[in-house]
Amino acid sequence: MASNSPTTNLRSSDDEDWIDVKKPDDAMNKSNSTQSASTHSAAERKPAAPFKEKEFKIRNSLLTDLFQSSDIAVIYNFFFAILVLLMLNTIAKDALEQGSLNLDLWLVWWNFGRFPLVMTVWFAMFASTCTVMYPLFRWWAHKPSAKVDSVSQAPWIGMYIAYIMAMFYFPLRFLFSFELPIASSFIITCENVRILMKVHAFIRENAPRATAFKIAAANYKKNDQNSAAPVSQFPSMDKLIYFIFCPTFIYRDEYPRTATCDWWIVCKYFLQCLGSILYTAFIFTRFCIPIFEKIDYHTVTIPTMILSIFPSILPGAFCLLLLFWGLLHCCMEKCARIHQTRGFNN
Repeated sequence: MASNSPTTNLRSSDDEDWIDVKKPDDAMNKSNSTQSASTHSAAERKPAAPFKEKEFKIRNSLLTDLFQSSDIAVIYNFFFAILVLLMLNTIAKDALEQGSLNLDLWLVWWNFGRFPLVMTVWFAMFASTCTVMYPLFRWWAHKPSAKVDSVSQAPWIGMYIAYIMAMFYFPLRFLFSFELPIASSFIITCENVRILMKVHAFIRENAPRATAFKIAAANYKKNDQNSAAPVSQFPSMDKLIYFIFCPTFIYRDEYPRTATCDWWIVCKYFLQCLGSILYTAFIFTRFCIPIFEKIDYHTVTIPTMILSIFPSILPGAFCLLLLFWGLLHCCMEKCARIHQTRGFNN
């Protein structure tokens, strides 16, 4: 039976739903009418749910578990068999028609041209995180401050934005100045974005506890120096370096790690990555370049371009799939095995 007693909405401590609680008498209802109205308005504005805490577990990647199935493993064996047949066809054709063997590795050497310069730029980007970002962030985190907000920390925020802009500008300026080929440019741009995402994740995860330490240190210095001094929990340099090479964008001080590193599996993934690059170059030189190298781009017509594009769609999709497998799956698996971190965020 429904009750005639007036009710108001209050929030329970264990749930985010709203429950009805009875008022004892009319006098209290009248005195708390304003509070009841404000509670009803608050019920219409539920607070946003916080981000779900990421949990790391020791497990295989999704593709690793997927290819352990006998049905899916057939696809891997199918692609490997196609590679062997194409290689045998190329070797037989070159040996019988030209009397020599031509593996068309020129495309690989051209794509990775000026590789020492590329590694120099990469090392400069990596060194900037250890010699510029980390020392400044550590110094800021250990400087006592009674108030930490966007206004009081505006100079530091400006320095952080300037650092990000410099990290984007100078590598790209180098890339265009030296006119690097495709793969070398790809290394610089991807590593530039990856390192900056690592830097932002490191700062985002450690800024709250650094802020708490700054305020606690300021209060200790100002008021109560007889109590225990606050202890900084700022991570050391080796944790930052480990995080930069660890295949995850979520920073933690510790990750679940395996007891040993299986170097045989590391070598297997390295060879698969190298084979994916050679396989892609082989398909591109044998099936894509012959289609477009005969076209005169000064007099080409639309029907000619259409007839040239369609035969190259399947080889192009094949190359894209190979690069995904080799540069994403194999590289990440190799890095995870080396760092003994098979825990991907769940």
